[in-house]
Amino acid sequence: MKQHQPKEIQLIQSLQNHENTAFSALYTTYQNYFCRWAKKQFPLLGAEKIEDIFQNALIVFIEKFIYTGRVRVEHGRVIGLSASVLSFLTTIGRNMILTEINKAKRMPISSLEQQFHLVDTAADVPQEFQEMRLQLVRKAFEQLKEKEKEVLYFKYVMGYSYEEIRVLMELESADSLKTLGARYMKKFRKHFKRLSAEAELVTAY
Repeated sequence: MKQHQPKEIQLIQSLQNHENTAFSALYTTYQNYFCRWAKKQFPLLGAEKIEDIFQNALIVFIEKFIYTGRVRVEHGRVIGLSASVLSFLTTIGRNMILTEINKAKRMPISSLEQQFHLVDTAADVPQEFQEMRLQLVRKAFEQLKEKEKEVLYFKYVMGYSYEEIRVLMELESADSLKTLGARYMKKFRKHFKRLSAEAELVTAY
């Protein structure tokens, strides 16, 4: 069983007792360590995102482990925690980050029209024309392969860099991905142009 440091035991005890200064003490004790760890493990995450994850990890630790009694202090010893508090917080944080990455991979393809700059949203453009163009954008996008959709979605809808997309999709090279991204966009525009031409022929008759 791990021997916890006196400071860790004191922190857990203060959280367990719902002391007013407990959260701020936990926050200041582990913030710098956690943020340095996250930046090293996930270099593409911004400082603000890391801070959000850290705060959420603290909340999970307190509400799901301390307040439920799963982690507690009894007779001067920590029960239910086989690692250090910092290690436990980084485990929670890692799970949160990986969950977000996997969620991003499964995001539905939507709101593409303005992102691809193919639709004129000016006030003087007839509503019927705008709606038709939106439908064509969706149809053109759906004709792409799954990988092509993912790359364009992450790039133009989510606003990720090619390096971030490489990490998300577990690819080897951001440079080759950039070339592929340009090729996929060209393919998408080709589909869109063809569908637009067909729609004009249909509406002409």
